[in-house]
Parts: sequence; C-alpha cells; structure tokens
Amino acid sequence: MLSPVTTEPLYEKVKKQLLDYIEETKPGVLPCEKDLIKLFKVSRNTVRRAVQDLTWSGVLKPVQGRGTIVMKHAEEKARDIGVICTDSLDITSPWISSMLQTLQKTAHSDNYHLNLFLCHDYTIDPLNNSAYSYLVNSGKLAGLILLSALKNDDINHIRKLNLPFVTVDFQYRAFNHPFATPDIIKVISKIIDDYTASGYTRFGMLAKSTEVLELTECRGQNDYIIDEWEGLLKTKGLPVIEYDFTATVEEQLKKMYAMPADQRPEVLFTPFIPYGKAVIKMLKQFNDWKPVHVRNTIKGSQFEAPCIISNPAIEAQKAFAILSRIISAKQSSKPEGCKVDLEYKL
Repeated sequence: MLSPVTTEPLYEKVKKQLLDYIEETKPGVLPCEKDLIKLFKVSRNTVRRAVQDLTWSGVLKPVQGRGTIVMKHAEEKARDIGVICTDSLDITSPWISSMLQTLQKTAHSDNYHLNLFLCHDYTIDPLNNSAYSYLVNSGKLAGLILLSALKNDDINHIRKLNLPFVTVDFQYRAFNHPFATPDIIKVISKIIDDYTASGYTRFGMLAKSTEVLELTECRGQNDYIIDEWEGLLKTKGLPVIEYDFTATVEEQLKKMYAMPADQRPEVLFTPFIPYGKAVIKMLKQFNDWKPVHVRNTIKGSQFEAPCIISNPAIEAQKAFAILSRIISAKQSSKPEGCKVDLEYKL
C-alpha cells in the first residue's frame, strides 16, 4: 500500500526561513509585513500565518507603536540609550527639539528606549540623577549621545564604565572618540568664494570660544571654526581681522565698528545659531555700517537669505548610526567621526 504524499505548508517553510533570518541578523524588531513579503516572495496571508505561529510560540511579540519585537534578542541586549543635555540649554529651542525628536524616532524604530538626562554645570552627578545611576548600575544603558559638553572627570568615568558614547557638535582634545558635527568651515569657504567672485574682500566672524567655560579639553564647533578661520582667509589671499574670541559677541561687534570704515568687514558670519537674532538687533545701531550678515539657521524654520542652513535631524541620525555600530560591535567608543555637509542660500 502506497503512503500518502504530503507536502509542507508554505507558511512552515517561511517560519523556518524567518527563524534563520532572526538567528543571522539578530534584529530587535522584525521588518514590517510589506518588507517580509518582498524578502520571502510570498503572499500576505502566508507571512501573517508564519508570524502568528512564531508569536504563539513566544519568539515574537507585537507591541503597539513599536512593531513586532524579537523577544530573544530584545532580552539579550541593553535597550536604553541616554541623551545628556545641560540644563542651561533650552530643550524647546528648534535645534534641540529637532535633535531630540529625530533621536526619539530613530531609537524607537530600532527598539531602543530614549532617556533624557539633564546635567548641571557641565557635570552629571549620579547622586542627583537616580535614573542615570539605575540604568548604569543595572547594565541596561547601552550607550550615550552627548548634546552637551561634560567635564573631564565625567568623560573619564564614562570611559571607565566602557560605555559607548558619541558627541554632537563638539569634541575632546584629550580623547579620540566618535562624533557627529556639521562641517561649517567647509560651507563658509564656499560662501566666501561666491562673495569674492562678486568683489567682496573683507570678511569677519562673530564667535565665542567655549574655553571660557573652563572645559579645557573640550572643543566646541565654534572653537574649530575659530582655529581654522585665519588659515582659511590666508589661503584665499584675504585680509585677516584680529579680535578677541573670548570677548562677548557685542564687544567683538563694537570693536569691528571702531575700525576705520575701509577696514570693517563687508561680510559678517555668525555661525553659532543663537547669536543670529541678537546680532541682527545689534547691527541696527550702526547707521553707517551695513555688512552682509550670513547667519546660521535651521532647516524648516523661517529664515531670510543669506544664510547657512543647518540640519540637526541629519546630525542626530548620523550620531545614532555611529553609536549603533559601536554597540553592535560590542566595542567601547572608537575614533569614528562624521562631518555633515550643510546647505546655504545667498
């Protein structure tokens, strides 16, 4: 008597392929249904049945607002990311809010929970930040994204914990570490070329060194622009205006105005976003000096040309991508940097 011929249901084959996929890629969250249909080249009903069976067996767990979690790997990994921001910054400002919204969205899509830690006086005190202490001591904190500079002792402590971290908009001279920062000096160079082609020859910049904050090992975005500003003008054969970057922006502006009229900057850069509106107001007091003011603005906000257009969302995505790679490789913070190109409008 012949035995009946049996064929394995297609959804069972997809289940096995899904398990192999999970074992190989170790995702925290399963790809969406549409992507699975493309991946396995089967119907929607077949994918749904395979996912349903794996859910019943405890391999997968659908979570509203997060997707279908792969339980095995969700439990194996620390799933909390910390974002450190000084309490002196306005977290409702366009730059910070755009950065946080993007980080939240990116973390969410990768099955991480985002935690915001506010630090005071450029230090994060574990005694006054119980949430930070709990996540560090429990081993649940996978890594940190620093939107604010921290004092050297704090950075040393993070390194001793072997905790991956990425900085945004600043770097530390004493440490090689990952960072994501806009390449403002590159876009300033392009703008200068455009203006010199139109006959402008005198360029000035208003910026304030972060070294006055007594963070001697920290170099902010302004510091790097200041470092390269003089060399940039010299390589283009343009005159260099000498002034004190440790002075306030208002003091720098008044010193420029005190120069002979034929030596004052014809084009004035304010690369640090918060200075832009203040400088516009200050320039109104000078009736006989009207330089072209190139300020730094945020993509999506109301702005007038000429301007540099920063995109904090891209910076946030780059920073998170770097941190994710470090976490996945189970390494401490390695020297991986990323400079983000900026747009401008004249």
